[in-house]
Amino acid sequence: MKPRVWWRNSDFLRHNIIFFVGSVAVGALNYLYYPIVGHLLTPATFGEVQTLISLFLQVTIFLSVLGLVTIHIVANYKSDDQKNAVVLEFEKLALYIAIGLLVVTALFQNQLKHFLQFTSPLPFVLLMLALIVSVPFTFRGAYLRGKQRFALASAVNIIGAGSKIVLSAGLILLGAGTAGAIGGLVAAQSLASIYAVSYT
Repeated sequence: MKPRVWWRNSDFLRHNIIFFVGSVAVGALNYLYYPIVGHLLTPATFGEVQTLISLFLQVTIFLSVLGLVTIHIVANYKSDDQKNAVVLEFEKLALYIAIGLLVVTALFQNQLKHFLQFTSPLPFVLLMLALIVSVPFTFRGAYLRGKQRFALASAVNIIGAGSKIVLSAGLILLGAGTAGAIGGLVAAQSLASIYAVSYT
């Protein structure tokens, strides 16, 4: 009789291994984004992209917090109807905030361009569009994690990180510059969101 291997029967360990491997893959793809995009852009344009990505990460902090709240709700609420209703309300709230930021950015895009010394105001608007499409991406990914569907949650993140490289590089090669790099982010988040929504 073969000895029982405890880790093969541990759902907790298996889920954490899946999520760890997925997180490493996403981290590697996110790291590759910078040298690839940096090789295709001039130093000044790459500086604009870095500034915008930093702003994006700061603005999406509230989404990360709401994502953690969503995981808690999905994992602990007993009623599916109540669970889905609460998560949907949080998603609506985040979407309204993102749309509000888009409107404010559209109104003050020229001021942002001059203040940060950008060559065009368009990337700022595209950045807020990326925030809007990140709302379903964040909430549906958190929902999958709350349901312990870590393989799917990792796949969503990998699609987002991988397509960001391909789409941004493609748009930059077409001559779109900073707008192309951020436009690639918008398109990548949209693809990942569509994939996540199809499973939630």
